[in-house]
Amino acid sequence: MKKRAEKLGLRPFLGCIFKVIFRRINTFARSVPESIGKMMRKEYDFSRMKGRKNPFARRLKKQITIRLGQDIIDYFQSLAKENGIPYQTLINLYLRECAQTRKHLTRVKGESPKERAGAKREEFVG
Repeated sequence: MKKRAEKLGLRPFLGCIFKVIFRRINTFARSVPESIGKMMRKEYDFSRMKGRKNPFARRLKKQITIRLGQDIIDYFQSLAKENGIPYQTLINLYLRECAQTRKHLTRVKGESPKERAGAKREEFVG
């Protein structure tokens, strides 16, 4: 492009055009933050804003059906109420911790797995 401009005698002309363009770009770049600052409010009221569910939650968790004893559900519900979180989230957190630390069930000699399942309290070994 430089060679064509030199042949046609436009080099000084193109230099002036580029200077004007760069000045305008710099002026615009300096004025943008100020104009955005003028458009934004100092405070926003989010109380009327509707909550949205996480659109990715279905990908993160899978819904299953599981039968739990009423005493187990009551325990996790009371614990969840104390901590202010949903009880299903609390059960998920507990199961995740068990999986991450690779906890195993302890068996008592002479007990079958069916007898063990009927026990009121499971013991875990870390």
